[in-house]
Amino acid sequence: MRRLAVAGAALLLLAGAVPASACSSGPVDVARGRVFMPDGRNALTSPVGHMRAGWPAFLNLGLLSKGDRWELPPTQETRGPVSWKAIPREEGGLTLHFSAAEGGQSMLDLHYVFADGYRSLVPYIVIVEPPPPPPGPWIVNVERSPYRGYARGGRETILRMALPLPTGRRWQVTAAAFLAYPAKDWQPLPVEPLAEETGAFRFVPQGEKARITLEEGGEGWRLFPETVEVELIVDSSVPKC
Repeated sequence: MRRLAVAGAALLLLAGAVPASACSSGPVDVARGRVFMPDGRNALTSPVGHMRAGWPAFLNLGLLSKGDRWELPPTQETRGPVSWKAIPREEGGLTLHFSAAEGGQSMLDLHYVFADGYRSLVPYIVIVEPPPPPPGPWIVNVERSPYRGYARGGRETILRMALPLPTGRRWQVTAAAFLAYPAKDWQPLPVEPLAEETGAFRFVPQGEKARITLEEGGEGWRLFPETVEVELIVDSSVPKC
């Protein structure tokens, strides 16, 4: 009687928080480019794959011989957080696409069926790493006027005014707008001061550009108050990992 052992052991994926520049551009192959298939030895082991919650992953299932096939569970659910769907491969076998919204561990009961009808259970374990904590706010330190810089679309941003003012004076936002896409028109951008930090403001960039005008205000009157123009190019292509 043939027993199956599974090629490959624990498959490691991205661990911990990663910078946006290191993010994958598509679903992650839990087998790292290898086609998963039994190796024909007289032992049975449970393969283990790792994936990240909130990030798609897949596994290619190959065949040992012509006429062999994989049999899958009757429902697209697993004992755990992972859900899946199967798509036939042109080379034979299947591609399983995994998704999970939270961390944990799942078991997928696969069966490898030989051409002669012999069936062997291959339980596949998927360990799902929890999603990374949300990134902290993007910081923009304004040290000159006019100021040109960058911001990340959809990410909370703190604008800090590093230009000193006389005692009793403060910075205040007099105008704020973003260049909308694809309309190419300027729309109001909500900006609010930070109560816990003087000279700092919070906003969430959107569109293609953001323009913020700040003016010196506070006690007393000045004929020519200080004015600072801030323009930020908004990078909306940064992947959210």
